Amino acid sequence: NVTLGDAGFDANATPDSIVFGDSTNLNSTVSDKDATGNVTYIFDDGTDPVVADIGEVVVYTPKSAGEHNITVVYSGDDNFVPETVVLTVNVSKSDDSGFDANATPDVFPFKDSTVLNSSVVNPNATGNVTYVFDDGSNVTVPVGTPVVYTPNSTGNHTVDVIYSGDDNFNGANKTITVEVTKIDAGFNATITPNETALTEPIYLNSSVIDKDATGNV
Repeated sequence: NVTLGDAGFDANATPDSIVFGDSTNLNSTVSDKDATGNVTYIFDDGTDPVVADIGEVVVYTPKSAGEHNITVVYSGDDNFVPETVVLTVNVSKSDDSGFDANATPDVFPFKDSTVLNSSVVNPNATGNVTYVFDDGSNVTVPVGTPVVYTPNSTGNHTVDVIYSGDDNFNGANKTITVEVTKIDAGFNATITPNETALTEPIYLNSSVIDKDATGNV
């Protein structure tokens, strides 16, 4: 009986720590120059297995963030035994969701509304968005869902927009500022009667059409 030899098979991932969306190069070597055969890369994320020659670079782009194991199987040949190496690649969450938020319009009259919306550029990014208003209230919706906002006073109002992130993307935030301008209260003044005899009283009065208007005359 002939005992098969050890080819000195090894494999590596360069780099072995990447950001989601990036790729790593997988490669294999044998220390014995007479060893032949092929190498099969088996992935844990549903990526189809790849069969390559020894020393052939395989580009791997993981389908999710987290720790991924790649089982690398050397086939062996007539003179060398099969071998297996397990590689580990760490994939961190990405900051490249392309998150943004806006208010349309960002200047409008009191009692009117603006539409708040959010977006992500990366089509793989999901998650929720929380709008935190400067009156202490907040609302949470899926990213890309419009929210109608009607401030309860004039002036500048800030809205903190917080993106939750997801399994593959880090969260992000943005602050939106809207300006609410004053409106016409519908002010009017009257004199009653408008004709009177000397020494007779007359009555002055004022009114506003808008029930929310206050102030002095």
